[in-house]
Amino acid sequence: MAENVNIPSETTNFDLNPEIGRELCRVTGKNGKLGGYMKDILTENLTERDNAFFVCLRCQGILKDACLSNKGEQFCTSCTKRDEQTHPNLHMNTMVYSLKCTCPLNNRGCTWLGTLEECEEHLDICGYVFEKCILDCGVVSSRDEQKIHVKNTCVQRSTVCEHCCEMFKFCDMFKHFDECPKMKVECSLQCGSVIFREKLTQHLAEECGQVEEECKLGCQLLLPRSEHEIHVREHCEQRLAMCEHCG
Repeated sequence: MAENVNIPSETTNFDLNPEIGRELCRVTGKNGKLGGYMKDILTENLTERDNAFFVCLRCQGILKDACLSNKGEQFCTSCTKRDEQTHPNLHMNTMVYSLKCTCPLNNRGCTWLGTLEECEEHLDICGYVFEKCILDCGVVSSRDEQKIHVKNTCVQRSTVCEHCCEMFKFCDMFKHFDECPKMKVECSLQCGSVIFREKLTQHLAEECGQVEEECKLGCQLLLPRSEHEIHVREHCEQRLAMCEHCG
């Protein structure tokens, strides 16, 4: 018989949204676009002077791809307005990218330290970033947890049937167990036999004692195959019998 297969509760979506790694170190500006870097990931608090020097006037984040307007104001490139005349501030970019920072996910346990320039590359591989399952089961978990999830608990993972050794998705295994030809099942007529499903038709046709058949001597009685021998020998009206007079 098929053993019970429990689908884990993890398959219910977590109350989380998948994240795009590089965006996690950025603030969202008033225009709805990603702006500069988050201030609170810096390893040292900005002084009042630094705040005026490094911060975008529009998104209030640390300048990302800094540019300078004709009025001498500094913005992130993504924070500039349409048709606004600006030019890149390469010197500022060099200083900004050298600022020391932590991973934006340090509150989840990431201990990475580096520069703002390195931070985006780190977030591309950070194990604490949440993502949707790569097998599309809907579960959202950290990249590090995804490795375990995909291997052991994802309902979309590939698994081998223990009976026929064919590969199936875990979520399809219940249905397969109802059809697997190499799985042992009890006889459908409850004769007590346990046989491979693929042999069930042959068993019913040739072996099962519970299958009803007409008496082979022609008395037209229907009875289970297992009772035929006694019936033919002792009870059938068409059986041969010895005359008690002539011997």
